[in-house]
Order: sequence, then structure tokens, then C-alpha cells
Amino acid sequence: MIEIKNLNVSFGRKKVIDGINLMLPEKGLVVISGPSGCGKTTFLRAVMGLQKYKGEIKTPKNTVISAVFQESNLLPWLSAAENVAIVDEINDNNIIKAKELLSTLGFADDDMQKRPAELSVGMMRRVAAARAMMISADILILDEPFAGLDENNISVVSELLLSRREEQLILLVTHVGDFDADMVFDLNEL
Repeated sequence: MIEIKNLNVSFGRKKVIDGINLMLPEKGLVVISGPSGCGKTTFLRAVMGLQKYKGEIKTPKNTVISAVFQESNLLPWLSAAENVAIVDEINDNNIIKAKELLSTLGFADDDMQKRPAELSVGMMRRVAAARAMMISADILILDEPFAGLDENNISVVSELLLSRREEQLILLVTHVGDFDADMVFDLNEL
């Protein structure tokens, strides 16, 4: 369980998050909604410890967090499969696991060998999703993971990502699709 007390984030004089108090479950799907610019990504970054904030975010000790960011952030000198495997170690076992994940996400064998510059935006998003799933995480953070994907790939990626809701907490920010969430909160209403 994540306990958030009086969370505040400001950029200069502009307050982006103002006094959020929230209890998040240990497992399940939590959808974070709100209009563009309301602080959804900032909230996720604070939970991950990547954003300075005031207040308190309590997570269980040794909590492992994995994330799909708005940008794919792939390493340009590695293949798609290597970009997935690298979160652990690039070795034969992890390359096999990476290729299995990419295959599930619709990649052909030759696409797995391509570098990011040779991939479409949608393919890069799927590589980023596979990379996040390589980690045995307690919390999976998804910040617009379906951006750049067509309807078929949204369905494939969401099914794979959200199949883990019984095993981990999934925090999802998206403007695409209608998901059967365990909890939904609008940042504007907190």
C-alpha cells in the first residue's frame, strides 16, 4: 500500500499539485485522470522519487517500481530486443525473454534486431512497454503508454500490461480506452 500525505509540488511560484492525500492499494489498476497540464505526470514522477516534493509518500520497504514514460527513451545503439533485456542484463536468457515479450506484442523476428531509428513510433512504444515488463516490479507506472499506437496494438499492449493487475499495483495515465479500474481519481478533484 502507498500512503500519500499532503503531497505538494511547485515549479517556481506555480503550484502543480496542492495537498493530495491518498491511499493506494497494494495491487490492482488505478487510473489517474484529469485534463492536460493538471499534474498527472508530475504525480507519477513524485511516486517514483524522480520529482522533488513536499509532503510524504510512504511505500513498503524495498518496493520495486517499473515505468513506461511518455517518451520511449530507447538506447539508439541497441536493438529492440537488447533495449528490453538491458534493464536486467544483456545475456542469452534475457534476450530470449525479451524476444518472447516482443513477439507477444506483435514483433517479427527481424524487427527485434532493428535499432530505434529503424522503428516506427508505435513500435518504440511497444519496446518501452516490454522493457517495463522485464522487471519483476511491485508497482508498474504507465504514463500514456498507448500514445502512437493504432487500435489493434492498443488492445494487445493493454491486455498484456493490465493482465498483471492481480500481481502488482498499476498506476495508469491515459487518454485512450476505457478500462475497468479498481480505483479512478481525478487530480483536479483531490
